[in-house]
Parts: sequence; C-alpha cells; structure tokens
Amino acid sequence: KTLTNAIVRLGFECTMDEVIFPFMNRTGVLWATGAVNITQEHFISNLIRRKLSVAIDSTLSPVSTKAKRFALFLPESETHELLLLFTEFLLRARGHHVAYIGSSVPVGELEFLKQTFRPDVIVTYIIVPTHEMPIDEYLSQLSSIFATQKVIIGGAQITSLANPYANLCLVKSQEDLKQIIDSI
Repeated sequence: KTLTNAIVRLGFECTMDEVIFPFMNRTGVLWATGAVNITQEHFISNLIRRKLSVAIDSTLSPVSTKAKRFALFLPESETHELLLLFTEFLLRARGHHVAYIGSSVPVGELEFLKQTFRPDVIVTYIIVPTHEMPIDEYLSQLSSIFATQKVIIGGAQITSLANPYANLCLVKSQEDLKQIIDSI
C-alpha cells in the first residue's frame, strides 16, 4: 500500500529513483551485514518486480521516429533483474523498441541474440561477482561481439572499472543511464 501510494503521488519513474532504489541499496547493506535475511530480500524484490511489470505493460508511449532497437539481458549466473526491468520501462516510455531477453544469458548465445534481434544498443548489468569469467574478459567479449553496437553496462561490479572500449558505455548511476538513453 505504501509503494502504491508513492507511485500515485510521485509517478512511477520518480518513485523508483527516490524511494525504491535508495531502499534497495539500504536493503543490500542490511543483507550483507546479516540484519535482513534472504527471504525478506526476495519478498520485497518480488513486490517491486510486480510493480515494474505492471508499469512496463501500462507504457503506452508511441514508438518514436528516432527509436532505436535495444536488447536487454543479464550475463550468465546474474539474476538481479530489477535494474534491467527499470531500464526496459525507461526505454519503452521514451518510445524505443525493446527485446527483453532476461537473466543468465550465456556468452555463447550473444552472437545468436545479435543476429536474431539486430539491436542498435545492448544493455546489461553485473550486480554480483561472476564466477564464469573475469569481468575484464567479459567486457572484452561484449565489445568484440557487439563491435558495431553501443553496449551500455552497469551494476555494482563495474562502478570502479576503467573503460578501454570505444563501444562500451559504463553506467555509474541511474542519472547516467537516463542521460545516455536520452542522448541516443
């Protein structure tokens, strides 16, 4: 009820920026210190996921004449979809075409994704440390596979990384993400 009231009062995008993301950041800290358990974290994440799904389905923005084709996915073993879902909402609200692939997409499937969806822009996030390959190697593969596309990548695991690739755009905050989307 509190979340619904915030959405009605502030609007969905503002509620995400000013209420949900600060709350999730605090929840992450509490989870890391043991003050919140996994059941509590999953409960609230799924509540937010439902709100995101409704907002995405309710987006009635017409496709822009400047619309780009975006493909959204998470790397293998990454299941934290809230940022990716919010990105889908932002893109649809701004009139772009979106192919939402989902979580845990193996590197070996990315060439198929590229050929099938022919995206102009790729968006992905790395929230938790990956065990499949080092992040610098993953970024190198993304840059190589999507050499002619812009690749937007964000998440806790990349915030302190340098970017040696011209086609990669490392997102450090929600404001960065919105500025990048609006500049495309």
